[in-house]
Amino acid sequence: MSSNSISQLVLDLKEAGEDFEFYPTTKEMIMTIYPYMDREKVLDIGCGTCNFKKIIEQMRKEEYDVLSGIEERKFKEAEAKGERYYKKDIRNCKISRYYVMEKSKILLQQLDEDTVCLGTDFNENTLIDKKVSTIFCNPPYSEFEIWTKKIISEGNFKQAFLVIPQRWKDNIEIKNLLDFYNTDADVLGSFDFLHAERQARAKVDVVRLVRKKYRERYGREQENFDTDAFEGFFNNTFGLDADDKRYKESDYDRSSRIDKEKDEKIHTALVTQVEEGKSKAQILVELYEEEYTTLIKHLNLIMQLDEEVLNTFDFSIKKVKEGLKEQITGMKQRYWKKVFDEMDEITSRLTCKSRNDLYESFQETGCIDFTMSNIYSVILWIIKNANKYYNSQLIDFFVTLSDRENVKPYKSNQKLFEDDGWRWSCKNKRDYVLDYRIIMSSPFRTNWSGSFDRNEFSANRTLQDIKVIANNLGFETLSWNNLPNDFGEKAYIYNRVGEDAFCEYKAYKNGNMHIKFNKEFTKALNVEVSRLLGWIRCKEDIQREFPEELAKGAEKYFKTNYTCIGTNTLMLTTKG
Repeated sequence: MSSNSISQLVLDLKEAGEDFEFYPTTKEMIMTIYPYMDREKVLDIGCGTCNFKKIIEQMRKEEYDVLSGIEERKFKEAEAKGERYYKKDIRNCKISRYYVMEKSKILLQQLDEDTVCLGTDFNENTLIDKKVSTIFCNPPYSEFEIWTKKIISEGNFKQAFLVIPQRWKDNIEIKNLLDFYNTDADVLGSFDFLHAERQARAKVDVVRLVRKKYRERYGREQENFDTDAFEGFFNNTFGLDADDKRYKESDYDRSSRIDKEKDEKIHTALVTQVEEGKSKAQILVELYEEEYTTLIKHLNLIMQLDEEVLNTFDFSIKKVKEGLKEQITGMKQRYWKKVFDEMDEITSRLTCKSRNDLYESFQETGCIDFTMSNIYSVILWIIKNANKYYNSQLIDFFVTLSDRENVKPYKSNQKLFEDDGWRWSCKNKRDYVLDYRIIMSSPFRTNWSGSFDRNEFSANRTLQDIKVIANNLGFETLSWNNLPNDFGEKAYIYNRVGEDAFCEYKAYKNGNMHIKFNKEFTKALNVEVSRLLGWIRCKEDIQREFPEELAKGAEKYFKTNYTCIGTNTLMLTTKG
């Protein structure tokens, strides 16, 4: 990024009140780090414009070009001599995965879609549950002591690189933490920002931290290492010694009944408090913080019990730590799943399957702290990645409905209805449309007593998916209401505008649902799926191929499926 661009960015950050001592790391600083990078899983704390990743990748490309040239020259020399030469594999990367923490919303907008934000405000987030091989941090220099101490005591890393003022060496607390957490600190180089993209007179060291547990990887003697980041967090929270062995082992697990009660509590709060004007994000964060506070309070009470009582119940420090770690991880996963399943920014555009696929990808990033600012960054990440699902979920929905009794052939494909096992090979069929009268297989089922189940998950999921597909095609619908009370009873999904029903449906005892869609929606669905699958290539094909009833006026739906490309994500809110 040019100096002019940086100057403008700094002005934008200052105007927005987001200039958190943003000083981009220079190439000279990162050059000292480059030799230690090899397929690293990186957490860049306070990433700014991601200079660390950009420069590492630029240097790797330059190195690759040089090494490729050398290998090519050796190959040609051997070939000229009639000898055989096998080129070395030099394709290894320096950064295998790249995660960040960044507080500025302006800078968050500049992250590419492959970069995942694991947190925003550094002081609100924990590091113990973010396991990476490498941490990089160029912290605000007015707070470098606080950041450095937190990274040393909580960071779950093998090596860490800090760009910090040279006076760090005089800080007794930092020295004591390095000793306590068995961490080496080596200065790789000393620099200033006099000729940097944003100039400053600060004198800094690039410091490399290595957990002694991992010395063997870096060609040193490996030492015993009994204190990891979570140990330190646990001991500091409850005032314990690292080698406290007072308690014997005991199981500390959670039952499915408790999980269900927690889910019901969250659902009830979302229903009642949204009506009172709160956003879903605010409600979820408050519930999470309440549950977390209660958890710590209860564990504090356990730790205050008499040793004899604890031994009677066969508790142990190890089991309490394992239980706390499991509870915190489970809490975060449960509440993030609620974000994917409850936030309107997500549920209004993505079907259940698409949300689950995206959530599985999200889970690979590790445990992100559950805060308002992190919800913002995650929803931003979801929106950036959601485009790849809009077309595929539309096609999946279409194919799911494509049973033999629900389809009509194109005019040029009248042989479609030959009895050749349609139900089991519909994915291989082509050149047909869906009727607006549909029989859906088994979205409704009876409950354990054999009676109608209004709360059956599969039915609710199906109805929600119908609403999503309709909205993405431009048909704004309300949530379904007047759910049937029994089999054979009509129910409706209503249009947002006007009083006409978007569709009506009935549930039957065999689990099927008979549904009659709005004809205009059926036209839009057929046109867009046919276009995406290449069955039609222009509007004129609609009149040539579709049955007359579904062709009339359908050309206006050509290329209407939703995409969020061009959406101003700065306007994103987390109100539900």
